[in-house]
Amino acid sequence: MKPLRVTYASGMVNIDCDDISFSWIPGMYQDDRAGIGLQINSHVNGAKAQKMCIKIAEAVSEFNGKEAP
Repeated sequence: MKPLRVTYASGMVNIDCDDISFSWIPGMYQDDRAGIGLQINSHVNGAKAQKMCIKIAEAVSEFNGKEAP
C-alpha cells in the first residue's frame, strides 16, 4: 500500500491512498455516532482497513481538540 494522505477540516477526517478512500464525520447521527464511509480495492481486507482508519480518525480528531464520539 502506498502512503496514506490524511486531511482534517471542520471536524471531518478523510484518509486516502491508491487502495483506500475513507471519510469520518463525527456526530453525523442523532445519537452522536460518527458517519463512516469506506471504499477499498478488492485485495484489501475491509475490516482491517476500517479499524485502522477509525483509529487514525479518532487520533487526528483528538489531536485537533475534538473528542471522538
